[in-house]
Amino acid sequence: MKHCFYLLISFLLSSLVLNAQQKDNSGEVNETTKEVIEEKDTKEDEDIYMVVEQMPEFIGGLDSLMRFFINNLEYPPAAKDYGIKGRCIVSFTVEKDGSVTDVEVLRDIGAGCGAEAKRVVETMPNWKPGKHRGKIVRVRYNLPVQFENRPKRKPKVSKTYPTIVEKMPEYPGGRDAMYEFLDANLEYPAEALTQKVEGFAIVEVLIDETGKFETIEIVESPGGACGEEAKRLVEMMPQWTPGYEKDEAVKVLYKIPIEFDPKRYKRNQKKK
Repeated sequence: MKHCFYLLISFLLSSLVLNAQQKDNSGEVNETTKEVIEEKDTKEDEDIYMVVEQMPEFIGGLDSLMRFFINNLEYPPAAKDYGIKGRCIVSFTVEKDGSVTDVEVLRDIGAGCGAEAKRVVETMPNWKPGKHRGKIVRVRYNLPVQFENRPKRKPKVSKTYPTIVEKMPEYPGGRDAMYEFLDANLEYPAEALTQKVEGFAIVEVLIDETGKFETIEIVESPGGACGEEAKRLVEMMPQWTPGYEKDEAVKVLYKIPIEFDPKRYKRNQKKK
């Protein structure tokens, strides 16, 4: 694992900065102190942080990041054959320009899963870079990538529609409002709750030019009737804001991930 650097302002460094700001008798900044300042600035520019005031973010947020992996991650054949599932951890640096560099696998469950997770991370577009104390900085980021050997259902939509457009469709009120809707209306299937089934159900919808769902299909489910419950929730949703391409409303094929977490569900039930 690579070392992650934190900005530590020690007494010694403070003294160097103060000394660097002093002038000699001629009224000009001493050449030696100039070198100290330049060396310090260069070092800070090269530092890689693990935690900063504003962490790097995938463009479009968590939902877009999940959709990116849903659309690009391929389950390795060997992992499928041996029923291997679990979580890989991929570490990478988000540079000042948002590019992703120095990708490495910190945790690998084997059978090609680590290599596949690394491959997808290396294809990610630029992120929104991190900031610390008002400056854009380099940040080391650890990303968990889940592999679950579940059969995917083939959508019934035959015609090819775009999955990414200039302005993506949106639930009324945004992502947070959608999560509130899901928390308020989700009914955990009794079988899944008893068996402690957890994970994500993926529902694919075709959103038309008015924001209505033309089709609603379950494409992935953790089991225990969670897929059916996810579909029921999506069918209850209000009309969305449609997607746009070149200022024109267009149909968009959109995947909605819905999480089933028994512990979170029980906490929400207590609040009601």
